[in-house]
Amino acid sequence: MFLSQFGHLNAWEDRMETLGQGEPSPLTAADAISIAHDSIVATPELADPQDPQGLEPGMAVTVAPDVDGGEEAVAGTVRMADRDTIAILRSDPRCGEVCVHFPRAGYRVTVE
Repeated sequence: MFLSQFGHLNAWEDRMETLGQGEPSPLTAADAISIAHDSIVATPELADPQDPQGLEPGMAVTVAPDVDGGEEAVAGTVRMADRDTIAILRSDPRCGEVCVHFPRAGYRVTVE
């Protein structure tokens, strides 16, 4: 194997092959919104004490892409933030309270 010297990588690949690709099933947008509405947020509150922005759960923020591709900023309150990810709580009349996860790379977080 090309990467045979990387034992951990090979073990990860074996686990991924065992998991497989799953079996996709169709889901309408209305069904997805209904599932979100009936779900309970499971993302734990988490703050990284070394976060350069000092983000903490409960802080009001907006998250927007660094590059203007026409996407709107998403507003909410921080649920969790670490060096790689931010998750914000937001409420919408159609889907209720949801937790939206974003990578930190490629996104700008603005404290309100």
